[in-house]
Amino acid sequence: MRRNERLFAYSALFVALIALAGHTAGFRIVSPAGAGSGIPAAPDSAKIATCDVYQLVERMVESEQYMPARNVEQERVKAQLIPFETQLEAMQKELQASDPKDAGAQEKFKTFQAKREEYMSKRQAAADGYTDLVTGQFSDAYSKICAEARKVATSLGYTYVMAHKKGEIRAHDPRQLVEEFLSRPVSVSPEGVDITEQVRTAMKLPMKAIGGPDSSPLLPANSPAAPEAPKK
Repeated sequence: MRRNERLFAYSALFVALIALAGHTAGFRIVSPAGAGSGIPAAPDSAKIATCDVYQLVERMVESEQYMPARNVEQERVKAQLIPFETQLEAMQKELQASDPKDAGAQEKFKTFQAKREEYMSKRQAAADGYTDLVTGQFSDAYSKICAEARKVATSLGYTYVMAHKKGEIRAHDPRQLVEEFLSRPVSVSPEGVDITEQVRTAMKLPMKAIGGPDSSPLLPANSPAAPEAPKK
């Protein structure tokens, strides 16, 4: 084979190997101009916005969209537990006034213990059911807030939205402090990229929280205390 023919063959083999390697590795070889190749151009740089999703979810769960269901559940639980509490209180007073050595009083004490255990079981089941209800509300609110944030971000030309909590850190417990840190992943960002207010307005949520700083939908209002067993 003549020298020119060998150079041509080697050059063709080299190009073929590069193309094969690029295909295997998942890359494409594109001409500098990219004209006529049919390959889409590289996407523009990511444009990132921030949104206090945590705050908006809490506001939404506190709204009239979710609160009535919690109120109904709380009333249902009260109607179920109050008769037990009334009966236990009456039995408790009767036992406290009786002679612990009396055989009848000892039987009443056993009845009180059984009734109290039944009450505690129903109270725990009610608390678990209420927690499941509120957890479902939070999950539903989170999905709706994220969907609205996507719409707002798209309309403003953003490609990503970072869930970033705003406001001062007021936690005192070290574990809560770590949670506060983790909920603020964006340490530095330019002005004007936070879309929390736009999303809040679109969702028609209140500007301020309805409950106080210590209130939480996870805690039912006026939760009754369990009657204590009288000492024998």
